[in-house]
Amino acid sequence: MNTPESENPKRLGALDDRRRSVRLAPRDQSHSNRVTRLRLLLPLAAVAIIAVLMIWPKIEAEISERRLAPSKLDKAALQQAATQNRLISANFSSVDSKGRPFTITSEEAIQQTDNPDNVELKSPKGKVQLNETDTLEAKSVSGLYAQGQQHLTLNENVVITRSDGTTLNTQKLFVNLKTNESSTDVPVVIDGPQGHLTAAGMVVKNGGAVTVFTGPAKLILNTGGSIDPTKKGKS
Repeated sequence: MNTPESENPKRLGALDDRRRSVRLAPRDQSHSNRVTRLRLLLPLAAVAIIAVLMIWPKIEAEISERRLAPSKLDKAALQQAATQNRLISANFSSVDSKGRPFTITSEEAIQQTDNPDNVELKSPKGKVQLNETDTLEAKSVSGLYAQGQQHLTLNENVVITRSDGTTLNTQKLFVNLKTNESSTDVPVVIDGPQGHLTAAGMVVKNGGAVTVFTGPAKLILNTGGSIDPTKKGKS
């Protein structure tokens, strides 16, 4: 017959065997792994938050400085604005030496402070009243107007239109609005009721009474005839 004292070691051994045989279920094992990872990550996250809080004032100052600092283009625009007077929808008007009124309009006019007399024009248009019935209109991509001398220089796609239907096309034209004289040293093309003319250049003088076309030049009349320039290159 076994005594109670002899049974106790057997019972304790059996309990140890059962403990060693116990295994965590997969779900319980996954939960345990997450808890372990969180214990490691939480201190790292706390350190990262503290570091951001310490350097945030520097980051905020850098962002603010970049937001307020003008770009290179902005600096150039500010410097340009400081040296120029700009006018939108500009309008100039006066009279020539014969008292005939003329007007010049422009989408934008820029007056240089170092030379206030000169005004750069964007898409300028001009109109001169030649007499009671005839007018002369001009337009181009850009231009320069000297206010004191009343000199107008038109550049790029210059088109001159007379009220009788005659048009002149060239790429550059200088006009003295005070004397109604003009000139260009680049090719001109003129179309009108009388015919078609091409020339290497043009000079209008004596208040518009005389026009000289520099050669090579050619005039084709609407009647079918043609006139070639003389050897001097004028017609």
